[in-house]
Amino acid sequence: MRLHTASEGISYAKSLEQDSKAFYEFLEETFLEHADLFREFAMRNEKNWRDTQRAYYGVISDAIEGAYSFDLAPEEYALEIDTSNCRSLLEAVNVAIRAEEVIVEFYEEAAQQSHGLLADVPRVFRQMSKKHRKRIPELEALG
Repeated sequence: MRLHTASEGISYAKSLEQDSKAFYEFLEETFLEHADLFREFAMRNEKNWRDTQRAYYGVISDAIEGAYSFDLAPEEYALEIDTSNCRSLLEAVNVAIRAEEVIVEFYEEAAQQSHGLLADVPRVFRQMSKKHRKRIPELEALG
């Protein structure tokens, strides 16, 4: 399966944000000494999704939706989050960093592919990429 329409791309972005949010909520409960940081990341994931959805609904029309904005294979951007591999903070941080890298890759590719048909959505995707990229050094500092 490949993602082609704007709706499919936005829906996949939502699933990435929700999966990442759930993982950070798990880390918040598991590593209490860093609960504040993980809670903040989870809350940002929720905000990221709202911002992306708002941009999408602000510009979408039937004409655009009928067009193909993407050619993305979701399996290339699957978050491989296995909480059983998070027995230590270092293991959890490594899983989180890889997840952030995958999310960044998705947003950057989706922004690139959709820039010709959509205006606000690629801009928000680039912003989301930057936000997720900024998390990586914060996570590395924990490990």
